[in-house]
Amino acid sequence: MRLFYYFSTLCFLFISLISQAQFKNPPRGQVYRNDVVPRIDITIAANLLDSIYDPSHSSYDIEYPANFTFNNGVISETITEVGFRLRGNTSRAAEKKSFKISFNTFVAGRKFYGLEKLNLNGEHNDPSISRARVIWDVLRDLDLPAPRSNHVRLYINGSYYGLYLNVEHIDEEFVQSRFGNQDGNLYKCLWPADLTYKGSTGTSYKYSNGSRRVYDLKTNTTEDNYDDLAQLINVINNAGTANLQQQLDPIFDVNSYLAQLAVEVLVGHWDGYSYNKNNYYLYKNTNSGKFEFIHYDVDNTLGIDWVGRDWTTRDIYSWSKGGEQRPLFTKLMQVPAYRERYSYFINKLLSEVYYPSRMAPLVNGIRDQVKEYVPDDLYRTLDYGYDYNDFINSFLHGQGGHVVEGINLFISARTSSAAQQLDFTSSAPVIWWADNSIPLQSEPLEIFTRVEDDQDMLTVSLEIGIDDVFSETVLLDNGLLFDTLALDDHYRYLISDLPSSYHLQYRIKAEDQDGRISYFPSVGYIEINVQSAPSVEIAINEVMSANTTAHLDDMNEYDDWVELYNFGSQSLQLSDYFLSDNPLNRNKWQLPNRVLNPGEFIVFWADNQPSQGDIHMNFKISASGETLGLYHGPDYGQATIDEVTIPALNSDQSWGRQPDGNGMFAEMGIGTPGGSNHYVLSTFGDDFTDIQVYPNPASEYITINIQGDNTTSVSCFSITGNLVFKEKLQSGEQQFPIKGLKSGVYILNFNGVKEQVQLRLIVL
Repeated sequence: MRLFYYFSTLCFLFISLISQAQFKNPPRGQVYRNDVVPRIDITIAANLLDSIYDPSHSSYDIEYPANFTFNNGVISETITEVGFRLRGNTSRAAEKKSFKISFNTFVAGRKFYGLEKLNLNGEHNDPSISRARVIWDVLRDLDLPAPRSNHVRLYINGSYYGLYLNVEHIDEEFVQSRFGNQDGNLYKCLWPADLTYKGSTGTSYKYSNGSRRVYDLKTNTTEDNYDDLAQLINVINNAGTANLQQQLDPIFDVNSYLAQLAVEVLVGHWDGYSYNKNNYYLYKNTNSGKFEFIHYDVDNTLGIDWVGRDWTTRDIYSWSKGGEQRPLFTKLMQVPAYRERYSYFINKLLSEVYYPSRMAPLVNGIRDQVKEYVPDDLYRTLDYGYDYNDFINSFLHGQGGHVVEGINLFISARTSSAAQQLDFTSSAPVIWWADNSIPLQSEPLEIFTRVEDDQDMLTVSLEIGIDDVFSETVLLDNGLLFDTLALDDHYRYLISDLPSSYHLQYRIKAEDQDGRISYFPSVGYIEINVQSAPSVEIAINEVMSANTTAHLDDMNEYDDWVELYNFGSQSLQLSDYFLSDNPLNRNKWQLPNRVLNPGEFIVFWADNQPSQGDIHMNFKISASGETLGLYHGPDYGQATIDEVTIPALNSDQSWGRQPDGNGMFAEMGIGTPGGSNHYVLSTFGDDFTDIQVYPNPASEYITINIQGDNTTSVSCFSITGNLVFKEKLQSGEQQFPIKGLKSGVYILNFNGVKEQVQLRLIVL
């Protein structure tokens, strides 16, 4: 693996950007608290609810308007006009249905505590209504990427619809919170997604099963580029056993997958990839360059069986379905280093996380927390006739039919069988990742790593070369010097006194007491280059990340936007520069072949619709906040020109510099795209004490009414900063024709003796 970083001499802040080094899961927050059982109320028109429950509409994904209230005893909030629909596959035909709530269906960019959607799962197949929650908690205990979940009580139009499992939706927000980026390809992989080789190009994997793609791309859908998936599948299937590790490690997070595979096998998750080629996501983490494996839909576990297998005794090394190809499982089991690491994770689960005396109190605690809400859950009785006793007993015993075993007895039987099958004495150290801060010229460099082993005596060292002069430094996990916390398996090292420009290479080496050695990366070094770049006087001047009604673009759409400003004395060729919301993927969008003259502004629309024209970007900006950067081109190593951290913003709220170009950022009201920054009120009437503009919106003419003698002229600018007209003004009413202007948003600058006022004009 080779990661190249180049940075400008113009930046003065030390940026500590951790990509792979972050924890895999965020805190539960208010929505997923597991110490209470929140109440969710949905209020929806009766005829719309009837339509949702109409059997002939079970395949519909229509999002009907509804009101949403969430109350967990600490917060009680209501949101109007959310989207409400059925979700799931077989559960659509169940009496106890599952639902999806979307907060941004009718109000673009709206979120609820950072979430765009909620998944409310009825768990109609599971008499305990709890199996999936147990699995998600196990994955989180291992710090593996997994949805947050908790139980909630669902009421619709005041009637109790039962106990539901509230499971976090896997989307851009999910991957952003786990991996620090959301611009990679996210594939939802459902049956028959077996990862078998079908061709060398991305188009080979765009085939469908019924009405959906088997590998269904959920992000970057405009580009619809599957080449990264094709590369992964090609390596999995066609790399030989001897060199699979060398080819797979740089493009797939094997450690995370093997740990998740260990969970899959021990909890009897037969409806996942390895047995049923179903229910998982693949995400291309653009920080690491690797695909991440994410489990999905884990209710058919812990003793539930629909295919006639004994999942308590199935061989942990022959878990995949016989007679069918599952190359990701079978090929990894053929590589001794991978098989050993998988055995390490099985052993770790059995000894530290997933064993009966630990799991039984946790499982029973879930039962006791929610049992009072079960008797009145009448919908759960309609599919399989489950009563309250079935709920209680299902935590220990099987219920017949597809519920072969109770949760606690399954865990006891499965862990006993797995321990007997386990072929493990010790393993080479496991290096989860190695990462570094993004250094600036003459600034210190931080290097991070996470290493663990089954033995106590472990030596972790940093092999580093600066301008081809190599040395080795032992890293300590003792909470002293550069290390943050003792004995947390995380190591940190700070390198100071670096030259002004340099070429640095490093890798992590870990050796156990038996002399077994692991490296990260397994082949080659991580490389960093720091070099100078020319000074340019252009800045990100203003941003709006939730444009719902404030400014129409040239396609008459309300899209987010970014404004750049040339505050220097030289004209700039914009195609030399790039915009990105990911500092580790700086060439995300190349600016168009335009010239920005001194003192000019230009607006670009962050709508992920580049087909609409050269001022439309190929990514969006998150309303919940993120970092946006302006970068040099590859000739200067994508060096930083300007970076801004955008906070979470309300709808129609801009974030801009004052003064333009080099001032501090602040909230700017509805903003001034294409013009100088100052706070603008968001009133369509644009009715101020001294200036009135009407009608607004307008189509043929506008009247400007000036009270007093403060204002001397008005300048009209297009949304991209081009001057449309400039006129002198007198006190009283004056009329100006606008019939020849294209429909869209324009900015009126009123220049006065004492101040400047800027108003928004909408031309129909």
